[in-house]
Amino acid sequence: MSVREQVLFCSDAEPYDQARAIAELIGADIVAHPTMVEVLMPTSRLLPHVDGQFGGPLVSRDAEWPYRPAGEWEAGDAYKLEWRLWQAPGARLDASSGADLEFVAASAVFDQLAAGLLVPMLHIHRTDRLVAAFHPDHGLRRFAEDVTIYDWDEAAWGQWVCPRPTVHER
Repeated sequence: MSVREQVLFCSDAEPYDQARAIAELIGADIVAHPTMVEVLMPTSRLLPHVDGQFGGPLVSRDAEWPYRPAGEWEAGDAYKLEWRLWQAPGARLDASSGADLEFVAASAVFDQLAAGLLVPMLHIHRTDRLVAAFHPDHGLRRFAEDVTIYDWDEAAWGQWVCPRPTVHER
């Protein structure tokens, strides 16, 4: 199953600790595996009348920025945790409207997280569209549909995206 929704956290927390904070806030369940932790909830808590389970693994992110050409960066470079979200086993699209249920559920989860966690976060759709950002000092910001995670859109991100790591952190 492909991951089309991600929430990134600019945090030094361990995945299990962040998962526990998320689960307590949104009433989700934690499933601990030997090598990872999942945060899962019934989709109907987010989208009434939609069956299934929504969530996925919360993992540490491997930094990609040291391997990019000098001067190239992405919005998520400073974010060390990733929650990979998907809908299973229920429908991913609404049969009558064609609405992307995973996107709608991920947006609802992100809103709940932004209302209760004091951690900078990003909601990314389909690997490169920056949907929304939350920063404890600046609040919640939604972005236009054409805003990406790539450095050419940095002016649109403003103060809501954590600054990229500096050369000294390499």
